[in-house]
Amino acid sequence: MDSTANTKSDTRTRILEAAGEVFVDRGFRKATIRDICGRAGVNVAAINYHFRDKETLYQETLNYLKTLTLLQYPLDPAEDVSRSPDERLRSFVRSFIFRVLGQGQSSWFPKLVAREYIEPTQAFEILLSETIQPNFSLLSSIVGELLGVDGNADRARLCAASIVAQCILFHRAKLVTLRLLGWETIRTDNAEKIAAHVIDFSLNAIRGFSDASIPPEEGEEK
Repeated sequence: MDSTANTKSDTRTRILEAAGEVFVDRGFRKATIRDICGRAGVNVAAINYHFRDKETLYQETLNYLKTLTLLQYPLDPAEDVSRSPDERLRSFVRSFIFRVLGQGQSSWFPKLVAREYIEPTQAFEILLSETIQPNFSLLSSIVGELLGVDGNADRARLCAASIVAQCILFHRAKLVTLRLLGWETIRTDNAEKIAAHVIDFSLNAIRGFSDASIPPEEGEEK
């Protein structure tokens, strides 16, 4: 690769990193091309040259950040069917919590995905099909194993949704949660404590559904 190609690659990467920071801070709608260019140290024309427009830049930023996140927080342990469902759930939740509560670039993608839950953009459908739905299906299948039902059953999906909601709460309502818990900030030890709580709370709730006094849904195993 010649020096010109290297320069273009470096410029593109600087723009993507600056865009990630601005999109996380302000969201897609409030982020401006001028602010992104200022942080990247490039002129506005560079956006048009490398990405064409703000919408394309956003999608390319998501793709770039997703790669960084998967390197830092892989889902391989949760996908390993040779492990027990308890272990897989623990791996999934811990990865989820540390993704949304972490610091640095590897946490930017999950934070943008979490924002899409509430403020969907034109990238939502792609995120839904390529990231949100596959991850949710994985979680539902794990929960289904714990419940003894198909992962597509309503009970499995509703339990999975409740687990996701717990994880998202600690990010989207971070300020309120810190005040209610009496914490100044979320450190690594606090994140571990949150992950352990969500895991234990969820496992106990799921086991409660296995009680014989709760009638199974239509299509569930008896």
